[in-house]
Amino acid sequence: MFKQVVRASTASTSTPKAVFSPAQWPAQVAYLHENYNPKSIKLPYVYDFGDCGCGDPCKIDSCRNARMNIFCTDKCCCWEELCANRPRESDKVEVMQHANTMQYALVATSPIKAGHVIGEYLGQLRYMSKEHSRRSRNQGYMLSMRARTDGIRELAVGIDAQYLGGRMRFANHSCSANAYFFEFANGRRHTVVVVTTQDIVAGGEITVNYGRDLWFVCRCEEENCVHRDIQDHEDPYAVAFTPALR
Repeated sequence: MFKQVVRASTASTSTPKAVFSPAQWPAQVAYLHENYNPKSIKLPYVYDFGDCGCGDPCKIDSCRNARMNIFCTDKCCCWEELCANRPRESDKVEVMQHANTMQYALVATSPIKAGHVIGEYLGQLRYMSKEHSRRSRNQGYMLSMRARTDGIRELAVGIDAQYLGGRMRFANHSCSANAYFFEFANGRRHTVVVVTTQDIVAGGEITVNYGRDLWFVCRCEEENCVHRDIQDHEDPYAVAFTPALR
């Protein structure tokens, strides 16, 4: 389920801990360039407030628009490609496979600075129950958005990336993640992106934190792992095509 992770310090650098090899896109997953919305789910119109006023190229942790969960466009920002507060797909990230386990992972192919948007979490938009207790147990690919549908009935919406999505669906969990999910909008377009929290070296895996209510046994091997004491347990909700550690 979608958890917006608190921004972490950018002082540290993520270094490679595993060896990865190039991977072909899995045949059972349709590749998307934008969210698939077959039910024409309508989300609220979000207005920007004119020029963002950034004296230097926008950063997602300092731009006035970003602080209000609004992404920049050319109409409200003069920095164009230098602006870091926009949905984008980085050319410094690839889907790879762990050399030993052959599980999928999201890996930096070139150094990436902290605070960079590296891609959108894409999938099929679906209605969800607003009550957490009435939702089906998350089994790996559904992110619930904070935005609710427009109109009299405010319905919860999720992004389901199990059978169709983009590269960000392969971001594995870590209890010491080096990236986080961030939801922002402009106009009718609402999206969730992955943002780095620290510098990542070439060959480093990009990970996010899916919170404490995990549907699997975490084996991230970090000192603060929430499941350090149950490493011998089996995953309670195993799902086909689930990436490593998810």
